[in-house]
Amino acid sequence: QKMAGRHFFREGARHFHSLGGRATGCGGAAVAAAVTVTGGVAAAAACAGSVEIDPATNQRFQDLALQHDVMFKSVAVGVGPRGRGLFATEGVAADGLLARVPLTHCVMHHRSESPEEDQDWPFWLASRLLKELAGTGVWAKYAKEGFLPSASEAAVDLPNARPTAWLERFSHWPLVNKLLQHREQTHWLYSTVTGRQTTPDSLLWAQALVLSRSFGLAENNDVIGLIPFLDMLNHAEQPNTKLHVDVRRKQIYAYALTPIEPGEELVIAYAEGGVPNAALLMKYGFVLADNTSSLFLLSDAEGLFLLDATRMMAYLDHAHVGWDTAEAVHLRTVLQGLPVLAEGGVSVDAERQSATELYNLLKDRLSRTEADVAESDLGPLALLIDEELELLRTAVTFLKGYTDSLA
Repeated sequence: QKMAGRHFFREGARHFHSLGGRATGCGGAAVAAAVTVTGGVAAAAACAGSVEIDPATNQRFQDLALQHDVMFKSVAVGVGPRGRGLFATEGVAADGLLARVPLTHCVMHHRSESPEEDQDWPFWLASRLLKELAGTGVWAKYAKEGFLPSASEAAVDLPNARPTAWLERFSHWPLVNKLLQHREQTHWLYSTVTGRQTTPDSLLWAQALVLSRSFGLAENNDVIGLIPFLDMLNHAEQPNTKLHVDVRRKQIYAYALTPIEPGEELVIAYAEGGVPNAALLMKYGFVLADNTSSLFLLSDAEGLFLLDATRMMAYLDHAHVGWDTAEAVHLRTVLQGLPVLAEGGVSVDAERQSATELYNLLKDRLSRTEADVAESDLGPLALLIDEELELLRTAVTFLKGYTDSLA
């Protein structure tokens, strides 16, 4: 919650546009794509998908940019394998300039100036965004032209903008529970802040945009902001685009991190290192089919049962686990998420009781998650459920064997 979506001072690290988040296996491959500029759809080499650039939409995008002193060089807005994004219309060399956006267009929250607001920065930044949208400036025009997701579009793509009833179907997920708690906090803040010409629903929509589109604009994310036009940039684990904030010139520049081919999408990475699908979905509304990072979290109730780390590792050594196998990847993820007591000292009887209780809780969670698979309207949640099922099955199998060894 304390980290903004993207950070300019880490090369190539940035944030992702929520509408570009369908489950794809692109992985950021730098491959040129066939581009259709006539409204049709052409086969593209990149990710075995296609890139479609609608001339009218792109012209509106470029005209709006020019009106507000935003510069794009050989870049068009279009729709590709990741959804709506920015694409190179000509080849660009590494370090070549792609775009420039005045820093004054950003909607910003200075966390260092109001430390008491740190925890609730999405609320305050969302409030500022709504104020801009109610005005006549660049953000109001940007939204009017359809370049900012509407409330109905966000409700489809971003879990935080989904109806509470939809989220509650998956309330046994720790991350969904956190979203529900965040929603309660938003309603509480709304009720305590007077003079705001908005509604709780509009705040939730704006917060969904803030959480999925915000950038760190200073060291340690002391300044968090929203950048019009560049928020079209999509995510890839291997980015080809980097951003730079020039405070003296009050400009934000986008440069090619690697050589970019005509038709290739401009992509950034949300964070250094892998970002688990669960975190990607909850914040950005998308998952990656080839994501190598996983996350296994326990609920508050499941995390009550501490296990003896020393005894557990002795069991793993005795079981001759093959750590170089594909199955071991899931097991490592599970072990990282289990509640352990590093110093040991737990009696065998207490350990067996804790392991049994945790096994029963996770087995029940597995049954309920399997039931979720039968649900319709899951979207990218379907892939995350598949990942969750694999981790839960691994956890249940491990705890069954470990419990039996303590008998």
